[in-house]
Amino acid sequence: MWRRIQRMLGPDLAEDAEDELQHHIEQRTRELIDRGMAPEAAREEALRRFGDVERVRREVVEIDRTVARRRGLAAAMGELWQDMRLSARSMRRNRGFAVAAVLTLALGIGANLAVFSALNSVMLRPLPFSDPDGLVMLWEENPERNWHMETVAASNMLDWRERVAAFTDVAAYASFDDRMALTGEGAAPQIVTATEITGNFFSVLGVAPVAGRVFRFEETWDDSERGAVLSYDAWQRSYGGDPDAIGQSMRLDGDDFRVIGVLPPNFRYPGSAADVWLNIGWSREAYADPSFRRAHWLRAVARLAPGATLEQAEAELSAVANQLEAEYPNTNRLMGAGLTPLQEFLVGDVSRMLVVVLAAVGLLLILACANVGNLLLVKSLGRRREMAVRTALGAGRWRLVRQTFAESLLLSAAGAALGLLFALGFTRTLGAMAGETIPGIAAALAFDGRFAAYLGLVTFGSTLVFGTIPALVASRPDFGDMLNEGGRSGGQGRGGRRAAGTLVACEVALALLLVTGAALLTQSFLQLQRVDPGFDPEGVLTATISLPQARYETDEQVVAAYDELRSRAEGLPGVQRVAAVRQLPMTSPSWSSDFSVEGRPPDEYGVEVLHREVTPGYFDALRVPLLRGRAITDADRAGATPVVVINEALADLHFRDADPIGARIAFSRAPDDDATWWTVVGVVGNERQGSPAEPVRTEIFAPVAQDVSRGMNLVIRTAADPSALIAPLRQVVQDFDAELVLDNVRTMADVRNAATAREEFLSLIFGFFAAVAIALSVVGVYGVMAQSIRARQKEIGIRLALGAARLRVVTLLARYSLGVVLAGIAAGLVAVVVSAEVLAALLYDIAPRDPVTLASTALLLLLVGLASAAVPALRAGRTDPAVVLRED
Repeated sequence: MWRRIQRMLGPDLAEDAEDELQHHIEQRTRELIDRGMAPEAAREEALRRFGDVERVRREVVEIDRTVARRRGLAAAMGELWQDMRLSARSMRRNRGFAVAAVLTLALGIGANLAVFSALNSVMLRPLPFSDPDGLVMLWEENPERNWHMETVAASNMLDWRERVAAFTDVAAYASFDDRMALTGEGAAPQIVTATEITGNFFSVLGVAPVAGRVFRFEETWDDSERGAVLSYDAWQRSYGGDPDAIGQSMRLDGDDFRVIGVLPPNFRYPGSAADVWLNIGWSREAYADPSFRRAHWLRAVARLAPGATLEQAEAELSAVANQLEAEYPNTNRLMGAGLTPLQEFLVGDVSRMLVVVLAAVGLLLILACANVGNLLLVKSLGRRREMAVRTALGAGRWRLVRQTFAESLLLSAAGAALGLLFALGFTRTLGAMAGETIPGIAAALAFDGRFAAYLGLVTFGSTLVFGTIPALVASRPDFGDMLNEGGRSGGQGRGGRRAAGTLVACEVALALLLVTGAALLTQSFLQLQRVDPGFDPEGVLTATISLPQARYETDEQVVAAYDELRSRAEGLPGVQRVAAVRQLPMTSPSWSSDFSVEGRPPDEYGVEVLHREVTPGYFDALRVPLLRGRAITDADRAGATPVVVINEALADLHFRDADPIGARIAFSRAPDDDATWWTVVGVVGNERQGSPAEPVRTEIFAPVAQDVSRGMNLVIRTAADPSALIAPLRQVVQDFDAELVLDNVRTMADVRNAATAREEFLSLIFGFFAAVAIALSVVGVYGVMAQSIRARQKEIGIRLALGAARLRVVTLLARYSLGVVLAGIAAGLVAVVVSAEVLAALLYDIAPRDPVTLASTALLLLLVGLASAAVPALRAGRTDPAVVLRED
């Protein structure tokens, strides 16, 4: 019965529903009396059946209100649909305006979506691990060595695993990837990227394989078979996705590994491009070796125990680090430890860079919105009489605002749709420009809930930004100006002029902010390019090569192989010098150690000296200046006196008042009787070991024949184009050993450019944003000037008819635009000064508030503004007063 009454309800029917209910109660009461029930009991039974009348009345009234609200909402949606249809017809009639507005919005929205997609894929998307919030990165710090959040030592990591109760487990992986030659059954010869891990690495992350299995912790040690877990892409690429690949043997740099599993396709570890993951194969005896605690080269990942907090885990970790310092003072002096949530640690500096870029495209979108807002104001001039008439006929202010917002929403929706297409191209361009600068950046738009929410935010946010001022101005028509054609303004109105001037001033301010950022980043990049790398990169080809231990078992065989390769490469046409070095300059610093100088007190030692192993001819090949003594020669072989060459930074820091030539050093703070003493035979100029923005560090160079390394980089200087040597060099290596594969073949100029790739990327992308900002500012200033002149046509004609000089008229017209531009520049300079520190961390050798840059960009925007205003002003100065007055 009650459902039937509900179906009957409509607006204003609450009383009818109550009457209907009362009728049914009385009817039921009579039926019960007729059956012999007492009247009072019959009435109570009827009420129990149909409920309390007052309660029913309240429910009926509420339902009545709900129905009314729904019908009101339906009516509102109908009116909105009508407004959208009117807006669509208006846009069809003004195609030029619509196209300009949609393209402007699409540019701003598309750039925002592309950058947000990159930010989402790198920073916001959860790591593809089980419960990623429970994972933390462990690191070590040492104030004496200037370490913070540095790599860890193997023995320290294993002790943390045993002693910190707040961790369920701790795993580790090599902080660097190895490039290895893959050969063997079922796989085509190729170079792959491999990373060594402890056996519990994947179990700590919570990653299950799609085929086979992953390592167990017991497989961390060398008494288990060396295995390989493939990435999904490597499995598809090298084995065609064949399930029978599990159990096959693969040869990496001549060593055999057994394929035991394949990772899922969505697995990615930020910062690593590993195709193959290998169990690390430590010796159990090495745990007690001091070198196992002295060498810091691992990244350690831990999973928090259930209920453990970050604060609790960090306190326990610090306590264990203090215990280890007391137990092992020789290796753990001042060695602290800490932790950071894994995702926060892995995004690192990339997050700051992407946030800065996102802020820049946000400014670009606001600038685009200001431009479209000005276009809407200009368009509203053609409808000023319509708005005034509609207001005079009784149209409410909200009705006029809603109509303007409907048009703004339609423009935003069209701009967002086209912006999605622009974003596809922007994303590819961004990925190509970023390269290795932003590891993990997606090559396509990352569609997910966050991306959809951001798309909605920029669409409706843009509507509010560029639609508010035109809507408010349109909803308050000035009858004295709009309905009277004789007004001085010709219908523009003071409110319209102020609104247009405000929007243009905002455009100029935002453009100044972007142009200043681009100028600072470009100067920073150019300053880095001017930094002397300490070597001559022109005319040099480099290539990485690694000799497998399976075929080159002894140090003598390794040294002989590199000697033979150098000899054969020197026979190539145009080659002037061939050498090899373990670590190329300007890539990343090599391994480091402490050192002591013979004859000095025990408390006088050096820390963090970098080591590089080189062959004879290295300094000649890169033209590193020899400042004192001699270079490494062929006589510096095994069995001869161990020698080193030091760089100028080490000589200046540790041999200020003494000649370093002939000094003997050992790579330990407290050398014992078994220490090896190396004699300094030469001093060379400083090479930049990493980014040119980083200070030069102390460094020594040892002969590879006395400190053997299997992985080396060939350095070949040629009088011709280095790229022409690539094919002949590959042939030389193949003729020497068919299983050796060259990797990272590139010119030394490319190596140098890669060291400043981040700065180049930022300067290019900000330069693009600045160019767009200037273009939009030109359109804005031109538009408001043209709008002002159109509104003052009669005044211009009268002035000219009365004999006013045309130059004076032009100056008078340009004065308003000049004021608007100057106001925008002033606001922009304030914004630059306030926000300068945001860019400070990204700049090199340039102050974020550099006065010359600020003055230059302000002058540039002033000239652009004047030029934009001059065109319509000069055109107005050529107005024929007779024509204007005749039209009036």
